[in-house]
Amino acid sequence: MNINYALSVENVKVTDLDINGYFYFFKAHPGTFADYIDIKNSHMENITGAVLSLNKETDDLGVYSVENLTLSGNTFKDIKEEVVTIYRGGFDESTFGPAVIITDNTLHNVGKGSTHRTGASMYFHGVQNLHVSDSKWVDSAPMSLYLTNGEPITLIENVTMNNTPKIQSNNNSFEVKNVTY
Repeated sequence: MNINYALSVENVKVTDLDINGYFYFFKAHPGTFADYIDIKNSHMENITGAVLSLNKETDDLGVYSVENLTLSGNTFKDIKEEVVTIYRGGFDESTFGPAVIITDNTLHNVGKGSTHRTGASMYFHGVQNLHVSDSKWVDSAPMSLYLTNGEPITLIENVTMNNTPKIQSNNNSFEVKNVTY
């Protein structure tokens, strides 16, 4: 019997996760599933890997690592890989997630590590419901979207990207409101 888990991180400062070149704050493994992951009002700095690596379910069967993800009120600085990378592959439309809310965050110098493979500050593959709002990117890699099966709902609004490339996507099936570069 599998038992789901949840992760809640609030009012935490994490710095200098920099051992061995790729140090991750949290890395989900295949076969694990979180009902929710929340990181709120926290500061994370100098991490050589990703903050949240949720991309190991790559069999493309509609399986994914987290149902609901919320990042709210955080500062992410000097993160070599992504703040978050989520992978939901396949064409199984019987599942409705993941659902992701990113609001009131600041990213500074994120996703620009020399060995970083995706070249993104946040990478969302197959996310079914994504809302990014009231956040700021500074000197960071772009947000990357790979929109897949069904009719994913993706809204990005009230976002500023200073010295950061435009949002990258495999198609234009997402909505943007008040995003400045």
